[in-house]
Amino acid sequence: MDNAQLKRSVVAVRAPGGSGLPVMHLGRELARIDEAGMALVHLDLKVGETFTLMLDTSDPKYRT
Repeated sequence: MDNAQLKRSVVAVRAPGGSGLPVMHLGRELARIDEAGMALVHLDLKVGETFTLMLDTSDPKYRT
């Protein structure tokens, strides 16, 4: 795909108390929540494309 058809998107993820949680997109870890409860995710997307980010809480250490 021609890079001219892609746009860089930056998403700020806020997850208070989620320090260390992986931020996932299409099964890949793109970032981790820091000690302040924040992460920045950079995505190259086609104009009008939608996306879903998920916090991976499957590790038992993230469950209460």
